[in-house]
Amino acid sequence: MAVTAIVLLWLLWKRAWRTAVFWLVAVAGASALNTIIKVTLHRARPDGLLYSGWSAYSFLSGHMLRRHYNAHMEPAQ
Repeated sequence: MAVTAIVLLWLLWKRAWRTAVFWLVAVAGASALNTIIKVTLHRARPDGLLYSGWSAYSFLSGHMLRRHYNAHMEPAQ
Protein backbone atom coordinates (compact mmCIF):
# COMPACT_ATOMS: atom_id res chain seq x y z
CA MET A 1 0.00 0.00 0.00
CA ALA A 2 2.90 2.33 0.61
CA VAL A 3 3.98 2.19 -3.04
CA THR A 4 0.42 2.85 -4.17
CA ALA A 5 0.13 5.88 -1.88
CA ILE A 6 3.51 7.26 -2.95
CA VAL A 7 2.70 6.89 -6.64
CA LEU A 8 -0.71 8.47 -6.13
CA LEU A 9 0.77 11.42 -4.25
CA TRP A 10 3.42 11.87 -6.91
CA LEU A 11 0.78 11.86 -9.66
CA LEU A 12 -1.30 14.42 -7.78
CA TRP A 13 1.79 16.57 -7.24
CA LYS A 14 2.48 16.42 -10.99
CA ARG A 15 -1.18 17.32 -11.60
CA ALA A 16 -1.70 14.19 -13.69
CA TRP A 17 -5.33 13.96 -12.66
CA ARG A 18 -6.49 11.39 -15.21
CA THR A 19 -3.53 9.13 -14.59
CA ALA A 20 -4.06 9.41 -10.81
CA VAL A 21 -7.72 8.41 -11.20
CA PHE A 22 -6.73 5.55 -13.51
CA TRP A 23 -4.11 4.42 -10.99
CA LEU A 24 -6.60 4.47 -8.13
CA VAL A 25 -9.26 2.59 -10.13
CA ALA A 26 -6.72 -0.02 -11.26
CA VAL A 27 -5.49 -0.67 -7.71
CA ALA A 28 -9.02 -0.78 -6.27
CA GLY A 29 -10.13 -3.06 -9.11
CA ALA A 30 -7.21 -5.39 -8.51
CA SER A 31 -8.09 -5.59 -4.82
CA ALA A 32 -11.73 -6.31 -5.58
CA LEU A 33 -10.76 -8.92 -8.18
CA ASN A 34 -8.45 -10.56 -5.66
CA THR A 35 -11.27 -10.86 -3.12
CA ILE A 36 -13.72 -12.20 -5.72
CA ILE A 37 -11.26 -14.88 -6.87
CA LYS A 38 -10.51 -15.95 -3.28
CA VAL A 39 -14.18 -16.22 -2.35
CA THR A 40 -15.05 -18.02 -5.59
CA LEU A 41 -12.26 -20.60 -5.53
CA HIS A 42 -12.13 -21.26 -1.75
CA ARG A 43 -8.56 -22.56 -1.90
CA ALA A 44 -7.54 -23.21 1.70
CA ARG A 45 -4.28 -21.99 3.14
CA PRO A 46 -1.79 -24.53 4.50
CA ASP A 47 -2.66 -25.87 7.96
CA GLY A 48 -1.38 -24.12 11.04
CA LEU A 49 -2.02 -20.57 9.91
CA LEU A 50 -4.49 -18.47 11.86
CA TYR A 51 -6.72 -16.70 9.38
CA SER A 52 -10.46 -16.30 9.28
CA GLY A 53 -13.07 -14.99 6.87
CA TRP A 54 -11.97 -14.14 3.34
CA SER A 55 -8.35 -14.02 4.54
CA ALA A 56 -8.49 -17.77 5.14
CA TYR A 57 -8.31 -18.40 1.39
CA SER A 58 -4.93 -18.33 -0.29
CA PHE A 59 -5.45 -17.77 -4.01
CA LEU A 60 -4.41 -15.26 -5.37
CA SER A 61 -1.82 -13.74 -3.07
CA GLY A 62 -2.64 -10.09 -2.53
CA HIS A 63 1.07 -9.31 -2.40
CA MET A 64 1.67 -10.81 -5.83
CA LEU A 65 -1.35 -9.10 -7.31
CA ARG A 66 -0.23 -5.69 -6.02
CA ARG A 67 3.33 -6.33 -7.20
CA HIS A 68 2.03 -7.17 -10.67
CA TYR A 69 -0.07 -4.01 -10.90
CA ASN A 70 2.66 -1.78 -9.46
CA ALA A 71 5.16 -3.16 -11.99
CA HIS A 72 2.89 -2.93 -15.03
CA MET A 73 0.84 0.19 -14.34
CA GLU A 74 3.63 2.75 -14.49
CA PRO A 75 2.39 6.29 -15.04
CA ALA A 76 2.45 7.54 -18.63
CA GLN A 77 4.92 10.30 -19.31
